[in-house]
Amino acid sequence: MYLVCNQAATSQAPTLKATLKASLKATLKATLKATLIATYKATLIATYKSACWWHLCGMPVWWQSLKKRWGVASNARMAKLWLVFALCGSTTGIVGRYVLAYAGIDDLPLGLLIATKLLLITAIYPFILLTIGTLAGEGRWYVWFLAKLYRIRRNSPPPNYP
Repeated sequence: MYLVCNQAATSQAPTLKATLKASLKATLKATLKATLIATYKATLIATYKSACWWHLCGMPVWWQSLKKRWGVASNARMAKLWLVFALCGSTTGIVGRYVLAYAGIDDLPLGLLIATKLLLITAIYPFILLTIGTLAGEGRWYVWFLAKLYRIRRNSPPPNYP
């Protein structure tokens, strides 16, 4: 009798264990899925609300203060100026890398290499900024900006054109 009950208990134990494991796995999967869906929906709603806030309340304070300081009237022109700054920064890095490779200065000690790169980028940046700015149709503004940046003209107003 003991042998028969023991065999029955051992034969049912893996089935019960497998059933519990499958049930727990299904419950965890459903809970995780529901949590991920709820988090995704909350993120979408928060993004939508923040986008609506941006649209309804206008641009942030720093954007408005830069527009006023730089004498820019429209948001589209301001975005164009920022795009030129982004293109100029990327182009300066790429040109600087090629100039250093062409000059064969890549094998310097790390500290000297970083100092050389900084000096080279500082020297190249205004020329690339003027070139890209002129191609974008904002050459006069970038001449004014660089003169103010390098303190050639301290309190000169920005160029007055839209």
